[in-house]
Amino acid sequence: MIVNSAAASGRRVALDGRSMIAYAEIAVRQGILKIPKGTVLPMREMPNIPDRQVLVICTGGQGEPGAALQRMAEGQHKHIKLKEGDTVVVSSTPIPGNEVRYEEIGNLLVKRGVILYRHPTHEVDNVGPLHVSGHARRDEYREMLHIVRPKFFLPIYAGALNRKYYAEMAVEEGWRRENIIMADNGDSFYFSNDSWSPAPAVPAGSLLVDQTGAIVSNVVVKDRVLLSEEGLVAVILTIDRKTGNLLTSPDIISRGFIYMRDKEEIINGLRQELKRAVVQRFKRIDLDRFKAELKDHVTHYLFEQTQLSPIVIPVVNVISGKVGDAKTVHQIRTKSDEVLAAEQQRRFQEMRARLLGQDQPD
Repeated sequence: MIVNSAAASGRRVALDGRSMIAYAEIAVRQGILKIPKGTVLPMREMPNIPDRQVLVICTGGQGEPGAALQRMAEGQHKHIKLKEGDTVVVSSTPIPGNEVRYEEIGNLLVKRGVILYRHPTHEVDNVGPLHVSGHARRDEYREMLHIVRPKFFLPIYAGALNRKYYAEMAVEEGWRRENIIMADNGDSFYFSNDSWSPAPAVPAGSLLVDQTGAIVSNVVVKDRVLLSEEGLVAVILTIDRKTGNLLTSPDIISRGFIYMRDKEEIINGLRQELKRAVVQRFKRIDLDRFKAELKDHVTHYLFEQTQLSPIVIPVVNVISGKVGDAKTVHQIRTKSDEVLAAEQQRRFQEMRARLLGQDQPD
């Protein structure tokens, strides 16, 4: 319909969006979509055609990040630059839960001066309905049952309530209730010619990947969420192995937590707490337990002061009497004292310079 109207009005058509192009190709192969010769051109040729002769059919009506219409609304599309007076028709209605993105893309489009028509506001815009549901009606679901005539029927692609409605429809249409399977994600089944039975469940659910394609574990995702909400605090202590005393004032690094210059009272209080912890606990317990207690103590102190719980990373450097001989507990090696001291001096100084070089002044 859109393509035919474009051809009748002398406009060239470009399709944008992977799903849009894929569906159009299927429709053409099936003979459902008939496109007049020369009407559809590649998107890259659209900038060379007068605006009054261009029509673009694209995806992104829900405001999906990176979708074609979203990039046009943001002014980031490679070939199409929307201008004042252009007309945009968004035929979709907002998916439940996606109302905010739907409204945001409408706001972006209007700011570009386009004439915007949307289905939810079609009466205000003085146009007819713009949206046709992509979901089948009950009669069509019933027809599908009789076309396929399955022996075993497993409703999918909906919540439990809608799947139950479909299962009850199948019973009304003559299917045996014992041959209707109400499954959850991860369920699996054994089938024979005449029966079915449950099989062991399989892993199911969201699987997150990063930009390289590597799987991101739930632990990493949880840490990233916590970092985005609460931030990170690292405390660095340099302690004399023999005396158990601090050799330098505790170093504190804050990232995404608080601005240290504006919270000097909290930071100074934290330094005093760290000094007190070293005096009271370092010589009495092993190093791993000391670091665990230190992390808990810092976490509780910061929550009491700010009502926030940032990720806390304690770094404890145990050395043999002077800063130049710094040796982190996880870096101990069976080498000569001279070689070990040189290596630890270099590593400690590099780490300390790197952390403090990025720190906010306090």
